[in-house]
Amino acid sequence: MHLDTETSTWILRFDNPPVNAFSPSQFDAAFSFLERAETDQDCNALVISGANGVFSAGVDIRVLPTLDADGLRRLVRNINLLTLLIYAFPKPVVCAVEGHCVGLGAVILAASDFRVTARGNYRIGLNELDAGLPFPACAAEAVLSSLSPAAARRLCLGAQLYPPEHPLLSELIDQILAPEEVLAHAIELAGERGAQPIYADIKLQLRGSTIARMHEIIEHDADPLLQVAEEAIARIRARH
Repeated sequence: MHLDTETSTWILRFDNPPVNAFSPSQFDAAFSFLERAETDQDCNALVISGANGVFSAGVDIRVLPTLDADGLRRLVRNINLLTLLIYAFPKPVVCAVEGHCVGLGAVILAASDFRVTARGNYRIGLNELDAGLPFPACAAEAVLSSLSPAAARRLCLGAQLYPPEHPLLSELIDQILAPEEVLAHAIELAGERGAQPIYADIKLQLRGSTIARMHEIIEHDADPLLQVAEEAIARIRARH
């Protein structure tokens, strides 16, 4: 994972080949970079992208069957905190998606402010159902706040992966561009929004109630998934 700070629009790039999946070290790096970008006055906006022609395939599913209940609890807490840091980030957050964006990758997409994707033969989707791991509570909050009930039902319960042009993704994607245009446009868009002095105020007006619920979940360890970790691990191991 890399953080480019050369201009006032910083770029957080996932880079864990082959599919930029999240392991514990990726979470730790993301927390550090996001907290730095939030507090550093040299950063006016943030673009999130992926290396290797992929955005992110989400949590590394190869790790799931190896976890014990405490390991799953740590993973749930990490996902909740990552979702909150992105969703509540007080500066513009633009996702630049040029390849597969699945599971937690799509949750990050939902938690961002603007979503720019490339045309191409790759897939986007919320497939937690097939992975055997329910949505951590903050991830569910981000998805439900970003999608209509009908879109959330079809994407989450259908658990299918779709090409970016598919109609079911219309609420998750703002723009679809040629691959060579995606990152530059995302940077330009983030920079424009970052120049607005009341951006954080309006963002908080729109998201304040959901952010408050996310804080409550994290501060009080109130995610129901934490209470059923043993059962969840048993289901995951049975599936894999």
